[in-house]
Amino acid sequence: MATNGTSNSTAASEVIEPVVLLAEDEDALRDVYTTILEPICTIRAVQDGNEAVETIDEEVDILLIDRRMPSLDGDKAVEEIRAAGYDPKVAMITAVDRTSNAPSVAVDEYLSKPTSNSELRETVTQLS
Repeated sequence: MATNGTSNSTAASEVIEPVVLLAEDEDALRDVYTTILEPICTIRAVQDGNEAVETIDEEVDILLIDRRMPSLDGDKAVEEIRAAGYDPKVAMITAVDRTSNAPSVAVDEYLSKPTSNSELRETVTQLS
């Protein structure tokens, strides 16, 4: 039986997408961010900081979180997630000017609303 010298193995070339936990209280923005990011990562979308704290697990690589949300804001949600022993990369996204109101927690990236599609994708790619 002749072979062409190629292998059927795809495991070596398989790329594992990062898991992103997206916490955004505005339905329209959550849907837009999900649509933008779905081609490059696995998205878990939640409506607020409380859900982010309840949903986080060891599979989450990146937390993309709105800073200002009702019930539990992004700063406090990140604090609670880290206190629970999880340490994903964090990209905070907000309309709040960082120079006048810096986050109370350390974040890896800080995105200002409105953010472009490419900036959102580049941030997730860089944090992966």
